[in-house]
Amino acid sequence: MTAKQSRERAARKWARHIAEELGGVDHLTLRQTTLLEICCKSKAYLDELDAFLEAQTTVMDKLGKKGSVWKIFVKRQKAANALSAMINRLNQR
Repeated sequence: MTAKQSRERAARKWARHIAEELGGVDHLTLRQTTLLEICCKSKAYLDELDAFLEAQTTVMDKLGKKGSVWKIFVKRQKAANALSAMINRLNQR
């Protein structure tokens, strides 16, 4: 199993836990199910970005606003904010 597959599996496991917290898969509305699927994909994407950033040996040196790592860091923050907003929406029926 590759690291990417491992992160995807972890994201699916995370989604199952969220579904259980919301009363189980059978009790989710269609909207919640769709949002949860999007959250799962977003979580996997976020984990990929985190893995990339963690692999950079000189992240702080490359975080200059013109550096490519800075752009990835900004995308990571936007992805985290979007995921947080979607998780909040899951709780609304």
